[in-house]
Amino acid sequence: HCGEDLGWLLGAELTFPQGATRLWVYEKCASSSAPLEVVVALRRRFSAGVSILSLPNQGMESLAYARYLLEVSSRRLQPAEYGFFVQADPWKHVERGMLEAALQAIAAGTLGGVPFVHLNRARFTAVQSPCLLDIYQRLSPRLPIHEDMLFASYCCSQFLVHRERMAGLPEGLIDTVLSIVGDPSKPRLRDLICSQNDGHDSRPGIAMSALFENLWQVVFGEAPELPLRQDDASLPIFLRNAHDWLEGAGPFDYHVHYQAKMAP
Repeated sequence: HCGEDLGWLLGAELTFPQGATRLWVYEKCASSSAPLEVVVALRRRFSAGVSILSLPNQGMESLAYARYLLEVSSRRLQPAEYGFFVQADPWKHVERGMLEAALQAIAAGTLGGVPFVHLNRARFTAVQSPCLLDIYQRLSPRLPIHEDMLFASYCCSQFLVHRERMAGLPEGLIDTVLSIVGDPSKPRLRDLICSQNDGHDSRPGIAMSALFENLWQVVFGEAPELPLRQDDASLPIFLRNAHDWLEGAGPFDYHVHYQAKMAP
């Protein structure tokens, strides 16, 4: 969170399971934290608990996701049956009806143990990337790799994950993620093939976070090349939403171009 309006969490259009939904908000801009009246209202709605934690403004949403998962992997936190990982202003990317359908299915116990699914509309075309291959090897050192490996995912890192995938993360994996996205509490990896091009976008750690848009499914045990949702027979029908290939109306779309550059 960095100044976005959190009122959408209080609206009637989203049905959160009563008494069973906890909320974590990661504040990344101290000068624009959530107003007190909003925090009070959130605590009323999410009676199972609201945690508001401060983070450095680094690594976009990826740092917040990884810090939460560090608590889970270290057994300091017991996750709920499902975790929703979303940005503070999710509606630019998320499929609203799909998010509501997933919440209703969880409340009714009909989600069927789905382990992982992206919630956003925009789909990346499949790509080959030395930047992605380098990080993939660090996340999955025991898995085979080949130079023509493809990565195919959905834009912008918003997804739901079953607790078995969160609790079953290999030891040390999240420490690696934190080092890659630039967590100041972890030693920075100096031998990454790619680094951030501040001339394109100088927001701290955005390049590594953008690469994880194609890698979060790998963290949670999925293949690097995901099928289209509408073609994925493992998903319930109501989660097989169609996708867009592009977001935005301009000739350049930020989310289909990588910001990382080859390190000298």
